[in-house]
Amino acid sequence: MRASFFDGEPGGFHGTERFQIERRLGSGGMGVVYQALDRVRNEVVALKTLRWTDASTIYRFKREFRTLLGIVHPNLVGLYELFGEGDEWYFTMELVKGSQFLEFVRPDVLSVERLRPVLAQLATGLVALHRAGMLHRDLKPSNVIVTPEGRPVILDFGIAADMASSGDPLRTAEDGIWGTAEYMSPEQGRGEATAASDWYAVGCMLYEALTGRLPFAGSALKLLLDKAQQDPPDPSKLKRGLPADLVALCRDLLARSPERRPKDEAILTRLGVASPASGRVVTAGGASLGSAQLIGRAAQLAELERAFGFAQSGRPVLTIVRGPSGIGKTALVRRFVDQLVGEERAVLLSGRCYVRESMPYKGLDGVIDSLTRYLRTLADRDLDRLITDDLASVLPLFPVLGRVPKLLTLPAPTHDVVDPVALRRKRFSALQGLFRRIVAIQPVVVHIDDLQWGDADSIMLLDSLLGPPEPPALLVIASLSSEDPDAPPPFLRTLLDRTGTESCRELRLAPLSDADARRLAQALLESERREGQPGAPGEGWTRSCARRPAIRSSSSSSFATSRSSPRAGA
Repeated sequence: MRASFFDGEPGGFHGTERFQIERRLGSGGMGVVYQALDRVRNEVVALKTLRWTDASTIYRFKREFRTLLGIVHPNLVGLYELFGEGDEWYFTMELVKGSQFLEFVRPDVLSVERLRPVLAQLATGLVALHRAGMLHRDLKPSNVIVTPEGRPVILDFGIAADMASSGDPLRTAEDGIWGTAEYMSPEQGRGEATAASDWYAVGCMLYEALTGRLPFAGSALKLLLDKAQQDPPDPSKLKRGLPADLVALCRDLLARSPERRPKDEAILTRLGVASPASGRVVTAGGASLGSAQLIGRAAQLAELERAFGFAQSGRPVLTIVRGPSGIGKTALVRRFVDQLVGEERAVLLSGRCYVRESMPYKGLDGVIDSLTRYLRTLADRDLDRLITDDLASVLPLFPVLGRVPKLLTLPAPTHDVVDPVALRRKRFSALQGLFRRIVAIQPVVVHIDDLQWGDADSIMLLDSLLGPPEPPALLVIASLSSEDPDAPPPFLRTLLDRTGTESCRELRLAPLSDADARRLAQALLESERREGQPGAPGEGWTRSCARRPAIRSSSSSSFATSRSSPRAGA
């Protein structure tokens, strides 16, 4: 189903056979949002398209969609489906009708009666996001829509990123300093971000609601310098009769040092939210992040270790971890690969298949994103050993690889191959060669989660990577949910028929024993008692970079080594 774009206007979109465009809702730095009728769902949705489709914007666009896909919360916008191929990228989401935050809480003058419940709900949604291990990084009034019933919904996750699991600031300078300077925290302007950075943005929004003006004004550079060097004027000195508790909270949220700002739970308490933020955080396969305990799986861990040893002997291995949803496949594989990475025994490239995505080779799309992040961390001399001219032919297949500057300098591929089958074979061979050269330097483990949502093209590519003439000695671990083990998706049947050999293994997970089930229940209860725990790691990694890029307005799958940290927009 091909999308039709307006001629002459970047991001202009006519719709598709499925989506009928009704009106344009607005635009941001990278995308344009439309109101559209989804003829399949038979409902009106919001549809976001890309203004342009270079490698970095496609990468961020996919990340924006995947950021919220596993989080269900009334104060976070709901995502529906992602579509992408070539230059056509768009996704659909919940259409939130209402007014922007400031318009709702300050229609003419401040309405404290409106501000209090909206602010409490906004904080509840943000806490849910933080508990999922995510940072928004671009909170501002235009990114919070309040419905007529008074429900605020946080939008626009185009530059969202994962928290650093260690609690240290997330280093974001490598790919530019993104955000809106008026609402950006001092540390975010330095290329760092934590949960406290999001709360600083809330403080700016609260300041503007209370006083009718921003805490600082001027050019982007002046704003960030002023924020780092001075406190804003006291709101109570600008407007009389403001609620003392909201003024105090505003001042605390705008503290220059992130360590001095109140934490999630304290903010909820000060806003009168008695219970923890409601919501459901879902991982691959639908399991709660809090349930990612590993009990009673020693034999399965040993089997994965044996598969890794076989790959270390120089032969590729595909291991399919199979079982019903929620039985612990993701937790098992995560524990195994985390140990490999922690012991510096392998590089991990991981991705996940999503049922609500439509794109070519969707089963390996996240892995290629992860590969791109890995290549971007290497020095030029190392890249020179890995990048060959034939990789230019792969860029049309996976445009995100263009985020590696060296790949963009390759000579354009010749058009001597016109047969589509021969062209596909040439591209697959080029990718296989790249993996072979990487494995010659260090062991590589590829993890594909939820392969049941993949496609036949992905299996064909996977077969090519692991097949003759010179397969790289990869360990590929594919997690597969199957409620009925005798009825796998048709595109997986040929793959599963080959299991039972050293090079293609199947690891089925059975339910835990009664004793292990009791131990798991006890661990879950203990986990519930702990407060303020962030979500489990996601699908990415970032590293600090000394380069100080320019500030960029943002209005509008993972690789890991021994220094791995949660997924980030590197």
